[in-house]
Amino acid sequence: MSNRLTLAYEFSDDPKDDFGWLVIAAEGNGFAGTAGYWVQWQDVVEWAAMLDAFPLPSSGIKREWGYTEEGTYYQVIYIGLSQSTPGGCLSVSLDLRDYYDRSLHAEFSFETSYSRLAEFKAEVQRLMAGTSERAMLLGD
Repeated sequence: MSNRLTLAYEFSDDPKDDFGWLVIAAEGNGFAGTAGYWVQWQDVVEWAAMLDAFPLPSSGIKREWGYTEEGTYYQVIYIGLSQSTPGGCLSVSLDLRDYYDRSLHAEFSFETSYSRLAEFKAEVQRLMAGTSERAMLLGD
């Protein structure tokens, strides 16, 4: 099983609706998980713009989506990127939960590089422009 993070985004049929269904599928170090969540397309575009940073901020780049129900917050998707070695290896941390059944959960990480992150950013931009069906970040 190769290490990778795959994003897909299904835009709403209503052109006035800013929300679409973001799907995250990931595999890392023998673990795999998939999660989906309703996300404003602008959030994905803004997150992708942060992926240009070199080096990454010392706090990394983190993004999560979730919801609050009866006063309790439930995280559905978490993606964290941080520099893991002085030589430039990056760590991709993922925490994915099923939208409907929170007991279904996968948490894992894998390593990647800045060059692969740059390729991923370009793929996310094409995804959000509607010219690609998915974006993939490959691990080393």
